[in-house]
Amino acid sequence: MAAIGFSHSATMAASARRNAESSNGSLRADDQPNGSRRDQNELFGPVFSQPFNELLVWAVLTKRQSMAKLMWHHGEEALAKALVASKLYRAMAYEAADDDLEVEIYDELRGYATEFERDALELLDFCHRQVFDR
Repeated sequence: MAAIGFSHSATMAASARRNAESSNGSLRADDQPNGSRRDQNELFGPVFSQPFNELLVWAVLTKRQSMAKLMWHHGEEALAKALVASKLYRAMAYEAADDDLEVEIYDELRGYATEFERDALELLDFCHRQVFDR
């Protein structure tokens, strides 16, 4: 979906920047100086270390493709998230076909899966080109 306006190179650059920051000794959510993670959980409830991953899964399971694409562009591990989303959509399409639901639902879910597969391949191709351009 081109309407979102994020490019794969921007996704890769942001992910690389976050990885570099976390390896340079900066604080992560798990490394709170004023209390342990357990204290935070007791006060505020569970804290998700990778909220974009959880939101991506939620968006896929509720067939919110534009939200799933937005969550895919944020956070880390874009390739893994694209493959997970594709697999979930394919499994949902299989269940839709197995339950004799409307053909349109099956086609819609397969289309979403194909879209994430295409995004994963484009991202992998981008990374491949970056390595060989050096």
